[in-house]
Amino acid sequence: MTLYSGSLADRMRQMSWASERDVAEQLGRRHTPYGAAVLYKATAEPDAILAYLERRGEGWTVVVDLRDSRESSA
Repeated sequence: MTLYSGSLADRMRQMSWASERDVAEQLGRRHTPYGAAVLYKATAEPDAILAYLERRGEGWTVVVDLRDSRESSA
């Protein structure tokens, strides 16, 4: 599964990701007061998905264990 996260570099390995790029970009803009946010892309195996959380009016967040995933800047 391809996932996206908009965050600061020191928070790249956080557990909360989005399955939709535009949702990750929107969430990443919230980090800009603290530094330059970057959009990250990761590929996670289905067994790494821990939960799907609905964010009111913002789409879905995917909670994932990325210890064995591949990730890069999008």
